[in-house]
Amino acid sequence: MSTDHGSSSSSSFSPIRIVRSLFNQLTAPPRPAPQTAYVNGNNRPPPNPEPRPVPQTAYIQGASTSATQSIVHQPQRSPSGSTSPPKKDEEEEKENRAIESQLQKVDESHESVHVLSNFVLKLAEKGVDGVRAEYTSIDGSLSPSTSCEAFHNNMEKNRYSDVFCTESTRVKLWFPNTKHHSDYIHANRISDPILPPNHYICTQGPTKETAQDFWRMVFQERTERIIMLCNPLEEGRMKCALYWPDQETSILEYPTLIVKNLGETEDEFITTNLSLERNPKYEWQMQDLPLLHVKLIRWNSWPDRGVPSRQSQLLQPLILLDRVRGYRTVIHCSAGIGRTGCLMALAIAYEQLRHGKMVDFDQIVRELRRQRAQSIQTEVQYLYICRVIVEYAFKHAGLSKKARIAGQSFLADYDQKTRRPYFAAAAAE
Repeated sequence: MSTDHGSSSSSSFSPIRIVRSLFNQLTAPPRPAPQTAYVNGNNRPPPNPEPRPVPQTAYIQGASTSATQSIVHQPQRSPSGSTSPPKKDEEEEKENRAIESQLQKVDESHESVHVLSNFVLKLAEKGVDGVRAEYTSIDGSLSPSTSCEAFHNNMEKNRYSDVFCTESTRVKLWFPNTKHHSDYIHANRISDPILPPNHYICTQGPTKETAQDFWRMVFQERTERIIMLCNPLEEGRMKCALYWPDQETSILEYPTLIVKNLGETEDEFITTNLSLERNPKYEWQMQDLPLLHVKLIRWNSWPDRGVPSRQSQLLQPLILLDRVRGYRTVIHCSAGIGRTGCLMALAIAYEQLRHGKMVDFDQIVRELRRQRAQSIQTEVQYLYICRVIVEYAFKHAGLSKKARIAGQSFLADYDQKTRRPYFAAAAAE
């Protein structure tokens, strides 16, 4: 009998061999798919065409404005290159984590967490309608006796004829100290016991005619940070002059000063590094102020008379304030009262929380308006600053359970009512 199994026809069809063959086929790794050479030369298929985004309207603007914001949902791509539905929650969560990592929280064991809980509970007790009523009361807080003498005498230097500049707190320009230069600029110092002295100035967006005055103020006040909350052009209207050199190494020369662009970086904000020095062509008298380095920080996604719409932007005002802490700062938008007023009110509230002090926006905004008239222009802006602090409170593990539940109730009310039909009806009341 032959022992050569390869020559035996019966052994090649044995049940054991058949089972073993099937097992090997089932457990073998899949063969690699044949590669296709594409004309783009990188052996990758050309990208699928992006579907057109569908614009949706979010009515979160102020009651007195007819403009709306467009929210565009961009499609996401899977690793294979196919288009999948947008994972909005995942994207926002990722952005929120990135923003939260930059935020300076209060000490969890500090009195500040107790203060945060109390703020949220009181806010929820008022509800959106109660906060609206509070703003309505504040809105008439400009006293008829408030003097605006220099404002009326320098109308050509005011961007808007109906946005006043309080006399008692206005910044007076002394640089350069000559009879050829007016001391007027539409800007006010903001003081509060919780803030360092001479730390904040709120002003209108410079016009082409007042840009030099703006830089005179920055130079004499030794301001190292400028926060710009508007775009030069918004909805087809000029909101602010392009008062800085916008190209790296470029120079903008004024009769008294020279501004130079030293470079730009971009993350949540656009930061332009600038240097400011006296123009040697000008005949100087007495002053000997050295070169000044300034950071111009621009947040250009905040709509006029409205509020930022994206969930991930709720904490950005506080991150922005963290970036200027310790530096003299000028804040402006266009009129210098709406977006600027919101950020200034948040600056005071933020410092109060960090020091374990109770936050009362009614009191904060009333006092702010005594210094910078008409600060915070709309109900939705007033609601927004409350919303920011609630979001900040939620980032603290020590916040009480009762406060979290109350805060969620307020936010549901906020999300429902910060829409055009609600505010349009409110404006008609």
